[in-house]
Amino acid sequence: MRASDDLRERTVARLGAGYAEGHLGFDTLCRRIDIAYGARSVEQLRALVRDLPTPAGALARLRELLGARDAAPGAALLSPPAATAGFALVIGRGRECDFEVADLTVSRRHAALSYEEKGWAVEDLGSRNGTFVNGWRVRGRGAVRPGDAVALGAAGWVFAPRS
Repeated sequence: MRASDDLRERTVARLGAGYAEGHLGFDTLCRRIDIAYGARSVEQLRALVRDLPTPAGALARLRELLGARDAAPGAALLSPPAATAGFALVIGRGRECDFEVADLTVSRRHAALSYEEKGWAVEDLGSRNGTFVNGWRVRGRGAVRPGDAVALGAAGWVFAPRS
């Protein structure tokens, strides 16, 4: 069966989640993404994620409800309060941050999470280990939606804002 663009994108997102979870190295991720975009069949796409663990249990159900099939299994929830335009908070290891993360792979001021008229956005603040949404590194500012897998360094969450 011919691979659809939707299945190709879901495969790439699953590869990104596998990378964020530490199941794939960066070179392997890049190689598999190249293969995914060139794949002609569903079986070629399935082979790219066959060695990755499959989501299961309550978190899988939560991701299904949030529409995030590919968020990192076992990840905690990142649940900022309901917000209005202009809301922002800083995430990092430093005590001055609005959301403090006790992980040495997270910079003191790692990322900013904000809500604008168009929705939620995350911005890397020059961190050493990067900010990722669904396995893709955020350069500058990037959109984040409910159910997305958000990783700062090795720390990861499923984004689930309160309404």
